Amino acid sequence: MTKIRLKYILLLGMLLVGLSPLHAQHSEMATTEIELDSLFVHLTKAESDSVRTIINDSILTIITDMMDNVESFNYPFERLDYFGKIYSTDHRLRIYSWCFPLAETLSFYCIIQTNDGGWQLLQNSQPTEPKENQLVNSRNWYGALYYEAIPCKFKAKKVKGVYYVLAGWGRATGDALNQYKVLEVLELDEENNLSFGRPVFKDEERLTRRRVFRYDAQTGMNVLYDVKAKAFYVDHLSPLKLTEDGQPLTYGVDMSVDAFKLKAKLWQYKANVNAKNQK
Repeated sequence: MTKIRLKYILLLGMLLVGLSPLHAQHSEMATTEIELDSLFVHLTKAESDSVRTIINDSILTIITDMMDNVESFNYPFERLDYFGKIYSTDHRLRIYSWCFPLAETLSFYCIIQTNDGGWQLLQNSQPTEPKENQLVNSRNWYGALYYEAIPCKFKAKKVKGVYYVLAGWGRATGDALNQYKVLEVLELDEENNLSFGRPVFKDEERLTRRRVFRYDAQTGMNVLYDVKAKAFYVDHLSPLKLTEDGQPLTYGVDMSVDAFKLKAKLWQYKANVNAKNQK
């Protein structure tokens, strides 16, 4: 065997040894993903609350164990169609969320994971529609599936930080007529303890901690972020169904669009904006 050939064999061996831990971790995550995929499929097909609860307990155990694997933050989980997973646009947060039906409600779960390995679990089996000026933390979380996470820098009393504006969807227990979208503010302290509700949403009449958009359960509504405009575009809601005495019972979109745009450190409301050229 020539010295050159021996050199390449040794080099290949060193590369394989160096890659083996990474390959093992990736293989472990892939196995976990397959197991979760099977459980989520069974969760959607289960025919009783007791069976759904048992399956979800297994899902929750696997996911919380998985959070301690450093590879989980960057693993794509492409197989999991029933498991929400989004990154904040600065890639410092990853938010996982899912829900499943019980007899008279939905049970919501959410995990907030940071890129330094920290994570927190939120859960609510009796979800409520959040109030616009309520302070919320992990103990009184209302329940939602989040699909946008936009970082926003702030400076207060010589302290610099970042909060995240979340867009999410939910449905309150006992309300068969309505669902809701929410614009929410998430903050994490130095120990990754989370809180919701920084008052940054402003219109002519009020400053609130969040905005909640209740609309008819049989219709759709958009609350979407546009990166170029630095604005959330929101379908405007008007009465859709009325009571016998003419009072609004539910709301639906009316083809006009409002916006919340970042200006002077606040997300300021603008009515009836032109969003034709926006995504």
